[in-house]
Amino acid sequence: MLDSWELHALGTKVGGLATLLGAAGGGQQIFLKTEMLVALASQAMAQFAGFEVKLLAELEEAKEEVRRQCEEAKQRCLQAGPHLSSGEIEALMAPIQFEHVWDSGAEADIRAMLQSLKSQMTEISTHLVTSSERFSASDNTAAVQFM
Repeated sequence: MLDSWELHALGTKVGGLATLLGAAGGGQQIFLKTEMLVALASQAMAQFAGFEVKLLAELEEAKEEVRRQCEEAKQRCLQAGPHLSSGEIEALMAPIQFEHVWDSGAEADIRAMLQSLKSQMTEISTHLVTSSERFSASDNTAAVQFM
């Protein structure tokens, strides 16, 4: 994964290429279009990787918060010990188990969705790079015909 500086540098590169592309002509334009498509594909993948890391970190934080809240609730139930029987305490604590509170199915769905998006982004980036290569080859062929 790229850090924010590298992601910023990619964005700057894309912006610079767009500016150069607007002023370029002929062979330079062919090269810049190819370079631009590859830079855009790299930028898209880097941005998605950052999104994925952030989302997974937030998911883990939420999971740990639920786990912490369950433990605190159990402690409060145990503190009521002198006023309740052990059966009543167990009945209070039974639904407060992490496994009962945390929706593992939803977590698995989120992880599967991220993996699917990652596959789609990889496919799109691959298509962009392939398209840029074809674009360049086509332009090179056309350039040869004009010479």
